[in-house]
Amino acid sequence: MNLSRTTPGSASLHIERAGAPAQDLTLRILPPRAKVSSVTHAELDEHITATGEQLERLASLRIGGMTCTPGPLQPLTDGPDKLRMNCPPEARHNARLPEHVMLHHQGDEPAPMQVPLQKSAAAPRLQLAPSANALLIRPSAKAQQWGLGPQETLFSDDSGLHLLLRAVEGYTLSKGTYSLQLRFADDPTTARQPITEPLMADPAHQELRTRNPVRFKGIELPSVVNPLEYRVVHQPSGLNGAWTPLNRSVLMLPELTQTSCTPQPARLWVHGSQLDLIDTARLIAPDTPANAPLDDAVLEPCSDGLCLALPATPDARQLAVKLRWVNQRIFNVNLGRVPSCKPE
Repeated sequence: MNLSRTTPGSASLHIERAGAPAQDLTLRILPPRAKVSSVTHAELDEHITATGEQLERLASLRIGGMTCTPGPLQPLTDGPDKLRMNCPPEARHNARLPEHVMLHHQGDEPAPMQVPLQKSAAAPRLQLAPSANALLIRPSAKAQQWGLGPQETLFSDDSGLHLLLRAVEGYTLSKGTYSLQLRFADDPTTARQPITEPLMADPAHQELRTRNPVRFKGIELPSVVNPLEYRVVHQPSGLNGAWTPLNRSVLMLPELTQTSCTPQPARLWVHGSQLDLIDTARLIAPDTPANAPLDDAVLEPCSDGLCLALPATPDARQLAVKLRWVNQRIFNVNLGRVPSCKPE
């Protein structure tokens, strides 16, 4: 008899059999039992993960005298749900844990069930090493043109990113190769297929380092300011660490190529691409006041398609620029020698 759609509580069952008196039985229908397919613990974790269906029915997990309580349920679209059971720190090491756990339901109904515990190796646990150059940007020529330095939180897509990572929280580097994975925050494309780069290992110092500078040129950026997250993957086992914010963002920058005088006197064109990213701008000469306001960007048709049009400023060598979507930052862009474009 399928009671899966029946509300839990008291019920009556009437039974009739040929040649026997009818019977009326009082039943108590219990709430559904969680359907648990596996319970796993990874070395160094302070949680145990239950996988299955109807996991919201679980109230606690008990193992070796410890009680673990449920965290948020993680419904998955491509498989069974996962429920993280948060445990005391004593649960970090697999060797101290029994081979089975007891799962208790809400309201203690149905009765607790015993489930085997599957144990796995520790996932990589690495953080930026305590070094001034653990996170370093090698600025490209364009980045230097825009005044971006090696310790900036913003860097251009053609600049190189260097990372030095150290094992933490008791993790020890395993044999085999490691790789670095990067993704842009809230970007479904790189979440589905992260950017992957090889890492060099130094077991003596328990550190990993990028083999080559990581560049993002040619990768489609989802926005103007693109915050990065990273994790480390142990290639032989496939174990990966948790995604961690890098506190660095790849910045989409206009390409400024050259300057020329417009057909109208006393006006200058700045040639380049993606000039539509510029919100306000002003040419800077040695005598330009530091607090001089920037003017709204004016784009005019030119031989390159569109150029940034500005009033000619004698002796100007830099362009003050504010980009839309980049808050509280004015860039001083080096233009080199700028034509005077004198009035007629």
